[in-house]
Amino acid sequence: MVNLWATWCPPCRREMPAMADVARASTDVDFIFANQGEGANTIRSFLHEAGIELETVVIDPASRISRHYRAVGMPTTLFITADGSLAGMHMGEISRELLAERVAEMRQANGDPGVDDKTLDGVLRPDVNHWHVAHGSEQSGCSVRVHPTAKVRHHRPSPPCA
Repeated sequence: MVNLWATWCPPCRREMPAMADVARASTDVDFIFANQGEGANTIRSFLHEAGIELETVVIDPASRISRHYRAVGMPTTLFITADGSLAGMHMGEISRELLAERVAEMRQANGDPGVDDKTLDGVLRPDVNHWHVAHGSEQSGCSVRVHPTAKVRHHRPSPPCA
């Protein structure tokens, strides 16, 4: 599950506590919170002030992920199967109930409640100290720099995804 969000977006701010709760309760599903267009200090400040703890936050300063998936607004939640295909997209604020329902559907669609990093090949695949956000092929992916001990991870478009 990939959530495209920004701190200045009121619906994003409203849904974030529920998203964080569902992510924490769904240890078998990877939740990636991809901030669109903001810096690390802004994100850290918002999360701290809101009392929200997220496992994986990606910084996408150029909003390339939003453009790739043609997300026209925020928040947008992308439901990506274990084989890397986009199973669905929810544009706008999502309720806790609908999010939980969609996560359950993803588990069923994958045929396995346990999803590990290897099954995410083609979606978000760990490789040394990067997450590659692959969009169909290695040549057209985004590279997301991962700092292993950091809560906030920086997006470095290499090669660019557009």
